[in-house]
Amino acid sequence: MFDKLTIKAQEALESAAKLAQKYNHPQIDPEHFLLGLLSQKEGIISPLLTRVGAEPSLVYNEMEKLLQAKPRAYGDTLQVPLSSGGKALLDKKRRAI
Repeated sequence: MFDKLTIKAQEALESAAKLAQKYNHPQIDPEHFLLGLLSQKEGIISPLLTRVGAEPSLVYNEMEKLLQAKPRAYGDTLQVPLSSGGKALLDKKRRAI
């Protein structure tokens, strides 16, 4: 499934996994994806948010707050799995291709 994603989507997924590990979250949620997309320097999410009247930096800060409030899990894990919401998000993306 990973190879069916665009380069930017693959980068966002990698970023989401790193964010989940950074925050010690047990799984990758859609919030991790959004923060990963917002972190992309040449991504399309920030310009889209600006176009609809939202401030990307405020959305970024709110996503960070949401991630900081999520439950944490500690232990040795090499790979963080997708949550059911993360799987649904990728499944919708795959159907759109």
